[in-house]
Amino acid sequence: MKIKILLLSICLIAVQLNAQTPALLKDIKSGPVGGFETASTYDYYDYPFNKVWEKNGEIFFTACDYSTVPNGSTPTNNVELWKSDGTTSGTILLKDINPGNAPSWPSDFIEVNGTLYFTAYNNALGRELWKTDGTTGGTVLVKEIINGTVGGFQTASTYDYYDYNFRVVWQNGNNFYFTANSYASVPNGNTPTNNIELWKSDGTDAGTMMVKDIYTGNQSSYPSDFVDFNGTLYFTAYNNALGRELWKSDGTNGGTVLVKEIINGTIGGFQTASTYDYYDYNFGVVWMNGSDFYFTANSYASVPNGTTPTNNIELWKSDGTAAGTMMVKDIYTGNQSSYPSDFADINGTLYFTAYNNALGRELWKSDGTTNGTVLVKEIINGTVGGFQTASTYDYYDYNFNIVWRTGSTFYFTANSYASVPNGSTPTNNIELWKSDGTSGGTVMVKDIYSGNQSSYPTNFTEVNGELYFTAYTNALGRELWKTDGSNGGTVLVKEIINGTVGGFQTASTYDYYDYTFNVVWRTGNTFYFTANSYASVPNGITPTNNIELWKSDGTSGGTEMVKDIYIGNASSYPSDFHDASGTLYFQRILTLWVVNCGRLMGQPAEQCL
Repeated sequence: MKIKILLLSICLIAVQLNAQTPALLKDIKSGPVGGFETASTYDYYDYPFNKVWEKNGEIFFTACDYSTVPNGSTPTNNVELWKSDGTTSGTILLKDINPGNAPSWPSDFIEVNGTLYFTAYNNALGRELWKTDGTTGGTVLVKEIINGTVGGFQTASTYDYYDYNFRVVWQNGNNFYFTANSYASVPNGNTPTNNIELWKSDGTDAGTMMVKDIYTGNQSSYPSDFVDFNGTLYFTAYNNALGRELWKSDGTNGGTVLVKEIINGTIGGFQTASTYDYYDYNFGVVWMNGSDFYFTANSYASVPNGTTPTNNIELWKSDGTAAGTMMVKDIYTGNQSSYPSDFADINGTLYFTAYNNALGRELWKSDGTTNGTVLVKEIINGTVGGFQTASTYDYYDYNFNIVWRTGSTFYFTANSYASVPNGSTPTNNIELWKSDGTSGGTVMVKDIYSGNQSSYPTNFTEVNGELYFTAYTNALGRELWKTDGSNGGTVLVKEIINGTVGGFQTASTYDYYDYTFNVVWRTGNTFYFTANSYASVPNGITPTNNIELWKSDGTSGGTEMVKDIYIGNASSYPSDFHDASGTLYFQRILTLWVVNCGRLMGQPAEQCL
């Protein structure tokens, strides 16, 4: 009997093999509309089933047990928190938080110390913080942060209120920390007011309180960018005296203090100037080294006035004290930004790219000191750097990414030539590079597309101690290459399509596009992937491609198509690969195929590879 199995049917087959039959657990909403549908004005839509918690053999989820028939007027849905022990009688509404046929829309679920916390809405309290121990009686309001019908997890806009997400940003002992709103003005078309600050809770009403009113009065400091470093919480916050600066907290009011005023005045070190306004600049720790953490900040921001703004964004470090918070190095000297980015810790040294007007964007490294923050190598001589690319009229940053490490050497792609943009076709030479952190040890591995052209290496995967990737040349197109890290050991694996179009390109109606190399399975010294062995010349009519499953042991002779499933120059498009007990399962259009059919009794031969 010929069997064609939809991939979606595998789970049903598994159930049949275990002699179990799928059955309805509970009719949450009687009638033709189910508990996982909600009504909108004119139609019903699926409501997703998601397990939000599991405790003592019960699962917790949200469901809808009432929804009005869509009729062009305002719909009603009763979405609340439910639980189930897997039986009909044990599948129940946990608590009707917004009583009647109105929803509380529980959301923002997080478990803290064995209790589930979440926000929920009702018309008496607004959206506030709730908790549950899994029982109806133990599902209770934690605290009414704003008295009245607007809750601490809502914010006022000009004409309406919107939900504000609950998120735990830190846990310290029995307390968890989050941001909430303790004041929201009534929207009336005027400027709204909110007071969003840092809060903490131990799960009780009395133990739930604002940590500190950083922007005093009914104004928001909008704390954000939280990072725990050595048991202290660091974050940025705004007030009208300092702007947005770096703060820290030990969890107490008195221990919540400004770390340093990076820019004196009402604009802070975590703001940047644009032409007409200031915008927040994110704080993120890019490196931790001993008692110091490293980040980027802005030490100068010009007043927006419609002309070109000025910012001085550089690498900074801090030990948590004002005196120990300082710029590491002014890479672009003066009130200009080097915009350090693409940070990577390699063997205890911080590598990154940075820009200045003398070098362009090049590769730098730092040991954490000013003198130890140095250029690794000037990849392109002059004012354009190895991490920039030329387009028709301008230069753009090119990301530094580590694609492989072996011993003390790391590998990445960089640009060794960029033509001056002048409105004509630009030229770039992006190839694979390696570095040991020294200028002399930072070299191109191989000029795969020789001359000032780019092979654009990509799709890097290590297999058996060698790095595989695809690269492009005008003679071969995009094909599969490998390297052992040396120039001589960087070689073509196989020319899958003969000629100037490669096995990792596909033809469309008018052009060719890159096709991604992905290892989908490994067994022994062999790895499997999909590739294209035929691509018709784009000419405005329907193109042809032959994408099938391939395998390779890293040699040209051992790189071959596993099977031409869709015989001829047409694609079977293998997908959805799964390894089960040493057998590779995958889908070809609507049919399940198998590598190593000897494990499956009665499997038809035409579906075996």
